[in-house]
Amino acid sequence: IGWCLFMALTYIFRATTISSKYKQVTSDERVIYSRLFRFRLGVLMTATAWGSSSFLLFPPESPPHQMFLLFVLTGATAGGVTTFSADRTSALIFSLLLIMPIMIRLFAEGNSLSTAMGMAAMLYLGFMTLAIIRTNRQVSENISLRLEAANREEKMRSSEKRYRSLLAHLPVGVLH
Repeated sequence: IGWCLFMALTYIFRATTISSKYKQVTSDERVIYSRLFRFRLGVLMTATAWGSSSFLLFPPESPPHQMFLLFVLTGATAGGVTTFSADRTSALIFSLLLIMPIMIRLFAEGNSLSTAMGMAAMLYLGFMTLAIIRTNRQVSENISLRLEAANREEKMRSSEKRYRSLLAHLPVGVLH
C-alpha cells in the first residue's frame, strides 16, 4: 500500500509539472533550468518508486514472479529510454534506478537461476545505455536541424519581403 501511495504521489507531482503554465514557450534561462530541474526530479521520483519495487514487491523463492517483475521493469526502462531520450541525464537516471536494484536483488539471491537473470539484466542495462546515447544524439541533431531550418526560413521570408517591397516601389519594378 505504501508503494502504491508513493507511486500515486509521484504521478501527481509529475502531472503538475506538465500543467498548462509549463507549456508556455520561454527563452528565460532561469525558467528553463527550473523546468528541467522539476522534470528531472519527477523522473528521479518515478524511477525510485519503480526501482523500490525490486525490494518491496520481490517474491523470494518464486522465479516466475521474479521474472514477471523483471519483465515489468525492463519494459518500463525501454519506455523511459524512448520518452526521456531528449534529456540523456533523465534517461540514464531512470534506467539505472530501475534496473540496478533488481540486479542487486537477483545477485543477492545466490542461486544459479537468479545469477543468470542478474547477468541478463546487466547486459540489458548496457544495451539500454548505448541506446540512450545513440537516441539522444539523434534527437539532439534533429532538434538542431529543425532550429536551423526555421532560422533559414525566417531569413528567406524577410529577404523575400524586402525584395517585394523594392520591386513594388522602384520605377523599374512598377514598369515590370
